[in-house]
Amino acid sequence: MKTIKNNYFLFSYILKTCPLYALYSCLYIAILGITSYINLILLEKIIDLFDQTTFYQNKLIIYLLIMIIINVISLIFSNFYNAYIKIKYKFTWSAKVSKYIYRKTKVLDLECYDNPKIFDKLSRAIKNSESKILQSYDELISFISNFIIALAAGFYIVKSNYILIFIIIIQTIISFILYSYFDKKWYDVSCEQEINERKTDYFKRIFYVSNYKNEIYTTKISELILNLKKETTKTINKGYEKAENTYLKVSILEDIVFQFVNNFLSYLYLLSKLFKNIITMGSFVSSINAINKFSSTIYGLTFDYVQIKENSLYIEDFIWIIKYKPNIELSGNCIIEKDINSINLSNCSFEYNENREVLKNINFSIEKNNVFGIIGVNGAGKSTLLKLILKFYVTKNGILSANNINYIDIYADSIRENIYYLSQEINCYSITFLQFVAEKEQINDEELKKLNYYLKELDLYEKVYNSSKGIYNLMSNEFDEDGFTFSGGEIQKINILKALMSDKSVIIMDEHTSALDSLSEQKVNRLIKSLNERLIIIITHRLEPLKICDRIYLLENGFLSEIGTYDDFIQSNKIPTELRINNEKM
Repeated sequence: MKTIKNNYFLFSYILKTCPLYALYSCLYIAILGITSYINLILLEKIIDLFDQTTFYQNKLIIYLLIMIIINVISLIFSNFYNAYIKIKYKFTWSAKVSKYIYRKTKVLDLECYDNPKIFDKLSRAIKNSESKILQSYDELISFISNFIIALAAGFYIVKSNYILIFIIIIQTIISFILYSYFDKKWYDVSCEQEINERKTDYFKRIFYVSNYKNEIYTTKISELILNLKKETTKTINKGYEKAENTYLKVSILEDIVFQFVNNFLSYLYLLSKLFKNIITMGSFVSSINAINKFSSTIYGLTFDYVQIKENSLYIEDFIWIIKYKPNIELSGNCIIEKDINSINLSNCSFEYNENREVLKNINFSIEKNNVFGIIGVNGAGKSTLLKLILKFYVTKNGILSANNINYIDIYADSIRENIYYLSQEINCYSITFLQFVAEKEQINDEELKKLNYYLKELDLYEKVYNSSKGIYNLMSNEFDEDGFTFSGGEIQKINILKALMSDKSVIIMDEHTSALDSLSEQKVNRLIKSLNERLIIIITHRLEPLKICDRIYLLENGFLSEIGTYDDFIQSNKIPTELRINNEKM
């Protein structure tokens, strides 16, 4: 029942997204069914003409012409459908569904990525959405086509020799049981190997992504990774090899059943009818033809059903992502009209699961025209606090608000449109320097003046404008040998430049100067301090970035406490030992 339901959903979805494709598919099925039945009728009539005492040449010519015309029309349309329509709508579907899927992934709650089981389902849905799902639709049409052809042949057989249907159905049921068993086994193996498939892709990716090159070239990690890849591949092959051995046994057994039940018993039954003059020679030949057609289409039907049953499991993953309704990303029914002027947390707590409370009873009130520092050791909960402010997560207890509006009531994108988040994880895309920094294709004269000022202040001006295309140069040389190659410190400066160029009312900087020397860090601090009428949050485990903060908070063991100014913080005895030791080493 689930197989029918899932495939019905797929057909409905194709009808909705590519209606002409669905229409052509229905026409294709109808033409195949009509052609199949008329051929059997005409074949019987033609052979019976030769068996009569009076030969009707005109009737023969008419029957042959009708058969030729019908088959030519069917052949032309079948070729048109398979060689043109399917290919055309393959690209149409791919464009539409990929656009939809990737828009959908944009509103997935962050917890989908935190849960390996959900992430596996998500991974399968995205991976199979473009090719496997359309292939599933084609196999559904193949199944329906074979069903209609079998129906036409079966109707002819029932009309003349209905007992033959029972003989063929016995063989069909046995084939169905055998292949259904194999189908389920194959999907189970596929699901079991999903995480191993992702591991293999991950191991491959490590060797050609530049971020990993230092370790790959200078350590023995590459040997360990290759061994892990080898073991993972071996596990994958072992799983699929076991499934393929099962298929071999099923295939041999099914072939034996097919030959005995279908051919031997059916032909024997028809010959007995012919010798007793119960049926004519035309009926005998057409029945043989109908049996072969019925058997081959039933055989194809059985195989197709096994396929669509397997595909149903992939469609189920696809349905999951289509019907997925986020708890956070699309929650809320109001927007922030202009800027975020204040953010408040009142008695807020957060836990990833029942056994690990990360934030405990947080009280935090910040407003614009100020720079706020949050310091804490690694694992203190700083990143979690950021995710709450960015509405990637929601508080389990207490109230988080912006402009005195509860976060629960605010649309997530409305919050993020007002916050520039400078992450400590820097991703450098192969787009132009301007696109990367300004996040748009072109900027006006005022914005260009602002960009050039910050480039000079950050000591990047000469490097950018001495390149072959200046600000239109690519951010990497992956696709263009003239593209930029930046050091880690330069990449961090460019990331800071993005924050400086942003006009968002809130700027969050997470370990933004960790790769900079002390002189560069001082310049950056001065530039950040010059951003007027902003609400700036600096997250760090270092003391130097805190010098420009108006107020400093210490996050420790899930609790947040206000310390005061930088001087208050230095003079207090509240600096954790780990932070004090780390900063003394710098």
